Amino acid sequence: MRNDENGGAQLPPDTPLDGRADASVVTQFFLLPLAVVAGLLGVFLLYTLATRRVPTARDYLETLRSGRFNQRWQAAFELSNLLKKKDASVGDPGMLSEMVKIFQESVTSPDEDPRVKRYLALALGDSASAQAIDPLLKAARGEDSETRLYALWGLAHLKAVEAKELFREGLTDADPTVRSICAFGLGVLSEHPDLTDVEPLLKDPVPDVRWNAALALARNGSASGESVLIELLDRKYLDAFPGLKSPDKTELILNALRGLKHLKTHGLSEKLRRLANADPDPNVRKAARSWDISDPS
Repeated sequence: MRNDENGGAQLPPDTPLDGRADASVVTQFFLLPLAVVAGLLGVFLLYTLATRRVPTARDYLETLRSGRFNQRWQAAFELSNLLKKKDASVGDPGMLSEMVKIFQESVTSPDEDPRVKRYLALALGDSASAQAIDPLLKAARGEDSETRLYALWGLAHLKAVEAKELFREGLTDADPTVRSICAFGLGVLSEHPDLTDVEPLLKDPVPDVRWNAALALARNGSASGESVLIELLDRKYLDAFPGLKSPDKTELILNALRGLKHLKTHGLSEKLRRLANADPDPNVRKAARSWDISDPS
């Protein structure tokens, strides 16, 4: 502070007229109002999240009926996820009938988005309902090769005995994915069909086909694919297939263990010990330990 010509006190030229520092003025007129706005916005967002209704299976069905192009296939995808998870919202008694009707309409419509048909086929496969079998059978006989694959997958997951002949026909299909799905489908049928026509697939040039054939045979008590399943216990062998992700490898090992255990395969002590002690996945370690590793067999 300094005196003016008349001896009065004069503020430095950069001091606000009311005597407060610049930072104080900025805080009052800018930062504080901004903080208030941010706080109100945060409260609004929290309220929105708290009150937002999670879409149900019925909501996705309505979107399939009247939604726009991209909305419809996304709704079919979400619906398939709900059915896979056995979500409570799929318990509506009339919902499955509506879904079957939408699927039938989509399969016969030349302008339908293929993704809608395929995700609905997955959804029907996870529905555990006999209502889904007939429309999936028709789709599996259709001309759309991709929808056919998804329909065959759905029939396999439904363990549809009605699809037995379709599965048998598919064992010699030019598409290896069809061969693989059909081998799996025959393997899970509850009536334990004769699987002698699956055995040639143990020499299929495509590994996935060999694996599913061996698993199908093991489920039905045939040890003809035993050597294929033993190969699957080796992670180094599976690492040679770059398309396999870690969860895929784990699932293959677990399925092979189930198949070999069902067959009561001998001579696996060392492999089981290695899996029980050193495999990176805890589920594999647990499954390997469920065998009596001390047994010399």
